[in-house]
Amino acid sequence: MPARALAVCFVGLLLPLVAAAASSSGQAAVLSRFDRAALALQQASPEARTNFARVALLQLVEIYLAEADLARSEARGQAPDSRLRGWSLAVDRYARQLLLVHEDVAAGVPVSVLAHPAGDIAISAAGRPVIVSHPRQDQQPALEQAILADFCAVEDCQLLLAGQQADREPVPLSAASGARHWTFSEAGPRCSRRGLSVQFAASGELPRQRMLCRQLFAELDALVAELRWQRRHGVRPDWAALSLSAIPNQPRHMLRLNDAGDSLLLSLPLLHGTPGLLTSLQGWLHANSEGAPVPALLLSATELGWEAAGAVYSTSPDP
Repeated sequence: MPARALAVCFVGLLLPLVAAAASSSGQAAVLSRFDRAALALQQASPEARTNFARVALLQLVEIYLAEADLARSEARGQAPDSRLRGWSLAVDRYARQLLLVHEDVAAGVPVSVLAHPAGDIAISAAGRPVIVSHPRQDQQPALEQAILADFCAVEDCQLLLAGQQADREPVPLSAASGARHWTFSEAGPRCSRRGLSVQFAASGELPRQRMLCRQLFAELDALVAELRWQRRHGVRPDWAALSLSAIPNQPRHMLRLNDAGDSLLLSLPLLHGTPGLLTSLQGWLHANSEGAPVPALLLSATELGWEAAGAVYSTSPDP
């Protein structure tokens, strides 16, 4: 049972949080973009804090209701006093309390954001504190990125974080520049773009190979564009430690960028479904995201397992 989720109800947890936030100016902590946004919100307008609270609370309600449904499903057939049944009731009750807090925020009650550098983020609405915490700790980065994406859709996060971005860099040219190029030889067709080539087998099906090539570069375009945007806002990926994982019950994937918790939420089925591909692309992604000279990289579709039946690829028509 994830005990952390139950802890969100206890106000006592916030006392060291507030004290640490008050003395954080001298700390040299490594902060994610989500943490920096939360710190900036302490001095932001009431409207910005309200928007953040509404977005975060809706995300939390959805997550905890889903967690309660999962616990009820797993508890079927067990005794009425089983731990799973008790957990499902507690989580369901907490989700409904969050709905009430959301209603208070929507009605205009004052909102505060309490942030501890390298710690939890909490929202206080009319004196009711709520820690922004996923019941499953490994999904916390995905929650933070989802909240940040929705919040930045209604607020100017670039302006919000302007005072914390002394090292901002110019944005390189668009990631989508350059067309795919095909060459054919006895070895088979080869698809190339921006220094990256994929060699397909001569015995393969060309329409399927074209779909795989298009899918790969569509995912890479989206990924490089997002990496450039993140770097523009002060995020520094740890290229040797990138990790890609599926998000339960969602079509998107989470790419963890560094130990600070910075992550991307993107749909990357081919990258996720091909073991070793992300590792092979690290140097290429690094160069593309920084606008640096791109090293030539040749991938073998056969070694990647793409020539076998069942490979994941887009089914949209080729342009």
